[in-house]
This record gives sequence, structure tokens and C-alpha cells, in this order.
Amino acid sequence: MKHTRTTLYLAVFLGGCTTLFLEVTAAHLLRAVYGTSNLVWATVIGLMLLFLAVGYRLGGVLADRHPQEVFFFRLLAWAGFAAGCSMALARLLIRPAASAMAALQIGPVVGSFVVAMALLAGPVVLLGCISPMALRLALGSSPQTAGAGQAAGTVYSASTLGSLLGTFIPPLLLLPTLGARATFWLLAATLLPVAALVLRRNCNPVVVIPAAGLVSLGMEVSTNRLLGPAFGDSNLVWAAVIAVNMAALAAGYAIGGRLSDWVPEVKAFAVLVLTAALTAALVPLLSTPALAVADALAAAAPGSSAILVVAVTLAALLMIGLPLTLLGAVSPFAIRLLLPRASQAGRTAGNLYAISTVGSLLGAYLPVLWLIPSWGTSSSMLVMGAILAAVAAVYLVTLKGAAAWHWGVLPLVLLFLVPVSQLPLKVTPGQVFETESAYNYIQVVERNGTYYLLLNEGQGIHSVYQPGANLTHGTWDFFLAAPFFNAPPHRPSDVNSLALIGLAAGTISKQYSAAFGPIAINGIEIDPTIVAVGQAYFDMNEPNLHVIVADGRYALRRSDQRYDVVGIDAYRLPYIPWHLTTLEFFREVADHLTDRGVVTVNVGRTPADRRLVEAMTATLQAVFPAVHVLDVPGTFNTILVATVQPTSAGNLQQNLQLMEPSFLRDALAAAHDAMRPTVAAGTVFTDDLAPIELITNRIVIEFLLSGGTREIGGPID
Repeated sequence: MKHTRTTLYLAVFLGGCTTLFLEVTAAHLLRAVYGTSNLVWATVIGLMLLFLAVGYRLGGVLADRHPQEVFFFRLLAWAGFAAGCSMALARLLIRPAASAMAALQIGPVVGSFVVAMALLAGPVVLLGCISPMALRLALGSSPQTAGAGQAAGTVYSASTLGSLLGTFIPPLLLLPTLGARATFWLLAATLLPVAALVLRRNCNPVVVIPAAGLVSLGMEVSTNRLLGPAFGDSNLVWAAVIAVNMAALAAGYAIGGRLSDWVPEVKAFAVLVLTAALTAALVPLLSTPALAVADALAAAAPGSSAILVVAVTLAALLMIGLPLTLLGAVSPFAIRLLLPRASQAGRTAGNLYAISTVGSLLGAYLPVLWLIPSWGTSSSMLVMGAILAAVAAVYLVTLKGAAAWHWGVLPLVLLFLVPVSQLPLKVTPGQVFETESAYNYIQVVERNGTYYLLLNEGQGIHSVYQPGANLTHGTWDFFLAAPFFNAPPHRPSDVNSLALIGLAAGTISKQYSAAFGPIAINGIEIDPTIVAVGQAYFDMNEPNLHVIVADGRYALRRSDQRYDVVGIDAYRLPYIPWHLTTLEFFREVADHLTDRGVVTVNVGRTPADRRLVEAMTATLQAVFPAVHVLDVPGTFNTILVATVQPTSAGNLQQNLQLMEPSFLRDALAAAHDAMRPTVAAGTVFTDDLAPIELITNRIVIEFLLSGGTREIGGPID
């Protein structure tokens, strides 16, 4: 039995790892065709959780009908094979499928849903079967455990459906309308009535499970809103929060299992839930001192990524460690109450939950931080699926001898498919380079001697480089005009420094160097692979350019320099990162500007919808005395320019007239023609309440429903 239980634990660990692998790799593949909008991420995460819930329920039923190890390992082998094959087939089919859907005028929301459903349904349902079946086998075959599989499957399924709600309700509804702190209090409050119901009416403990799942995922999402202003929104920050979330849940599963076997009573279960609610309600109060401690730690070594991770982990641990540990204890406790005659049910369930969650932690980290940047999405998933199938095959041979050798074919097939996974995901005319980073799918396209940087679905050009040309006749040119909204005479020699948040491949920094000479430029870019691409293909090698690979707000906060211009072009289409849009952020920007400094921001819109532009204008006006609006012709971009000094729109025209003929003068003339009235409306974004994703989602959906996709051509054509 000891050997069998170890085998089961290994299977559950690899199952949890493969499940998170699949989620991450599916999202990375879809971004190359459908982008990285919240709508696409919601599709992947929503379907993952929905299919897992189905798999948990199905696995519970199968476990009680077929409580044999052979059946379990056969299912495990097919789960690994299906997971690997789904990503290999996706590499071949996702682009033709997207083209077919585009021909049928099926937009990215429906298209990503259909493709994700086809990719995820089979393997995720099979992976969901693993844990309840493992629990049933671990408890052994006896009359006392006859319903263990279905009990576990019900709890797992209910918890996952709660997690589905927790993934969507806070970011899509609560955070945009209530703010981060009120969201925590509301999440905590949802646990109180269900705990009281269990305590007073002695009802089925399963009623608590969806609420616990909702609160645990909701807290994870909301914690990033509390951490973002201090530490940014980089993968390192997300990784630290996910690590704390999963580690706390894993500890809670183990503790809850032992606690439930020690005190298997409904009253103790209700007290556990009430305590979790109370500690969750304390998170907003603990956030201020926790952030202060972590910020001081990060400030001790401002350039160290390791210290940043430690600081964020410490802050998250102080804020959400205890409530998440208590919430993790809920599910194994519920399983124990549902199996009153199985004295080890709680401990066994807790151990399996904990091991699965540790596997999920590995599955969340490895692909993002190492495998995808090194091997690519499809190859990573093929190898992971092959490992899971190989483990199952080994134990099938152990159980049944040489007669089971044919199960070894499944992992071999996946390994033979690795060359297929190396095929280009896209073949864009003029493409000279493609790669996948931890943040983006990156393409470099060359047309008639001009190089273009395309990211993800490729609908936007993020950098452009034509040797010998200083003007792009695009959005980048308008950043050159920003300092000349100051009172005349304001000359090129008055511009001596630039901080650029969203460096990309260096188009703006190259233009500023050409226009103003070798001024000091700090270019901040979150994706190191884009920096390497810029240096290799876009000649981003100006000696006056200092590249900083970091989150923009985090890097700016730790700078003691002041700049004549701060440019913000940090789009990850169609969003500006929320923490770069708030009142508090622009106050930090103002603190880093000289007496005649300006800040300029690239903001998206549609021809008929300027809500985001007007809300950003209102936020800037709360900090700066003057804001000017430039609509870039032929694009969905508006450039906002805010000045430290009171300024008027006429200043640009007067400075233009003083300037000698040059490409800079041409850029100012184009900016002058693009000026629009300054209109401010909507919410002033704050660190606590910044509904930028909600506004952007509405703009995108209304644009698509109105047939706006007909206005979108190729980004280069």
C-alpha cells in the first residue's frame, strides 16, 4: 500500500503540473492569433475551470465504479497523451482555423472561445478525473469508502465552480466598481452566511465549498491590485502572488485534513470558515504596514530582481497567507464530514490536494519563466504530456507485466511530434524573425527596407525602423511634439532628458536622439526579449540610451532623476496597464519632472468612443494644470500631453514658427494639425479604483458588435 500511495501522489503531482501547463500554453498560443485581451484570457481560464469541474465530477463517478489501479493509470496515460496532442495539433490548425473564422466574420471573442474549447475539452476533463480517482484508491476498497470518489468529485467540482466565479467577479465587477479594499471586505462577507447556515441547520458542508473557492481566487486577483502601485505588474510580481496563494492553499489542505480527522464535527468546520472570513476582512487593514515593510526591503537593493521577488512574496504572505491557509483547510474538512466512517479521509484528501497544488505551482512557473522562452509553447506541452504518459506506462507495465508494453507508444508519439511543434506559428509576408517570450509572441517583419515589430495577434505595430529616416508618419512622431507645448520660446536645446515607459524596440528613443542630440534617455521595457530584438533588428544601440528591464512604475519610483519628458507608451493591446493610469501614478510622474517638464501618454479609442481618452484626461487634470489632446490620423490612438506649467494649445504653433526647417519641425506641424479640444469626463482613476479594463472591454465589445472589424486592416498594409 505504501508503494501504491507514493505512486498515486506522484500521479496527482504530475496531473496538477500538467493542468497548469496546459492553461499557460493554451493562452500563449491563442495570443498569437487573438491577442492578450482580458476577453481571451477569460475564455481560457473560464473553460479550464469549467472542464475541470466536469472532470472532477466524472472522475468521482468513475472512481466508485472502477476502483482499480489499472483503470486509473490507463486514464492517466490518455490524459497526458491528449494534453500533448492538443498543443501539437494547435500548432498546425490554429492559424487556418482563425483565417476561416475571419472569413465568416467571427470575431476574436467567439473565435478564441471555439478554438479554446476544441483544444481544452478532452485533456482537461481527463486531467480533472485524476484527483478524485486517486483519493478513492488511496482510501482503499472497503464498505466505509464506497462513496469516497463521488464525495471527493463533488467537493472538487464545487470548489472549482467557486473558483470560476472568483476568477471573473472581482476583476470584471467588484474591483472596477468598489475598489480593491471594499472588494476584500465583500469577499469576506460572502463566507459568513454559508458558515452560519452550516452551523445552525447542520446542512451539507458542500454548500460552503463554492464560496471558499470564490474567495480564495478572488483574493489572489485582488491582491495584485494592492501590490501593483508599489511593485508594478510584471511576471515576477504575479509569480510571487501565485506562489504565496498556492503555498498557503497547499499548507491549508494538509492542515485541514489533519484537523478534520482530529475533530470531525460540523461545529468545528463552521468555526474554521468564520475564522477564514474574519482574517480575510483584515487584509485591507494589513496591506499598508505590509507594503511599507516590503517596500523598505526592495529599496535596500533597487536593481535586484531577487530582492523584488522576496519583497513581494513577503507583502503577499503578510496580507493573505493566513486567510488562504484557512480557506485551503475547508475542502478536505468537507470531504471528511461527507465520509464519517472513513477515519483517514480528511488527511488523505488534504495530502492529495496539497500535492496537486504543489504540482500546479510548478506548472505555473516552469512554462512562463523557463520552458516557453527556451523551447516554445507546443514543445513544452508535448514534453510535459509525454512525462505524464510515460509515468502511467511504467506503472501499467509494473502492474501487468510485458503485456502492457504498448502503453509506451503514447509518450513516444508525443516526442516524435516535437519537430512539428518547432514549425513557425505564423508565416507573415516579409517575416524575418519570430519567437515567444514570457510576455509576448514576437515577430519582426521587413517590407521595402523598413522593419516592423509586431506582438501577439499582430494588429498593432509597436516599433518601426527605416535606416536613414527620422519620421515614421505614425504615432511615434507625436511624442516629439510634447515638450513644445511649453511657453515660447522653447527650443530643442531645452530638452535634455527623457524617460520612456514602454521602450519596445526603440523607435521613440531613436527619434529623440536624432532631434535633440545625445541627451540622457532611460528606456524602461518589461520584456527583455523585446530589448534583444530591438538591438538586433532595430539598431537600438544609441550610446545615450540606458535600457532598464523592469515594470515601468516600479522603475520610475526607484529613480532619483528628473526628466524634461516622461513618455508612456506601454500598450499591451488593447489595454494600458491599469497601474500606469492612476492619480497616484501621475503624481509620481510629476515628482520626476523638471520645472518645465511634460508627460505624454498614448491612449486608445475608436472613432465613435472616446470614454477612455476623456477619463485619462480627467485623471491627468487632477495632477497637471494643462492637458492637450492629439488624435493620430488614420489610427485608433490619441496622444495626451500634460505640462507642469500652465500652458495653452497656441504655444505649439508659436514654437513651430520659431523652428528651422527639419524633420522635427515637420513632426510639430503634424501634431498641430492633429490637435483636438480637451474634454474631460468619467472617473478619475486611483490606485484603489481604476476601472480601465472595464471601460476598454466595453469599447472593444461595442466596436466589434457594430461591425468595426471591417475598419481594421493589416497593421502594415
